[in-house]
Amino acid sequence: MSRPIYRMLCLSALAIVASYGTSAGSELEDAKSAAELAKAKLEQKNAEEALKQANAPPKEKPKISMESVVYGANGKTCDGVNPFVVLCRGKTECSVRVDNKLCGDPNPKPQNVATITYKCGKDPKEVVVVEGVDAILFCP
Repeated sequence: MSRPIYRMLCLSALAIVASYGTSAGSELEDAKSAAELAKAKLEQKNAEEALKQANAPPKEKPKISMESVVYGANGKTCDGVNPFVVLCRGKTECSVRVDNKLCGDPNPKPQNVATITYKCGKDPKEVVVVEGVDAILFCP
């Protein structure tokens, strides 16, 4: 092979390699740009979601819904739910004194106890309170 032809083939090969390298570099830059654009879009979407949540009205707390109040001791009990229904229905928190005014004195000798069952939305709650203390019900 003559020297000028060899030189021409080498220059052609270099041009092809250079062209391929430039093309690959360009494709790499395009991929980087696409990745940066996708990242920017995701950040924008997250910012928009955060703004929606910040501007949204606060979620309403669930309200108290009374299930039962069993007041007494040693198997002698009465149903003390009515005062709780009157004082707590539709509220997110309330306080009721546990004493014989709930439904009388079912067992005069020992200290009576109230087992109070209520719901906050769908979540069941139970509180046990001794006589003479305020029962505090609340929905978080």
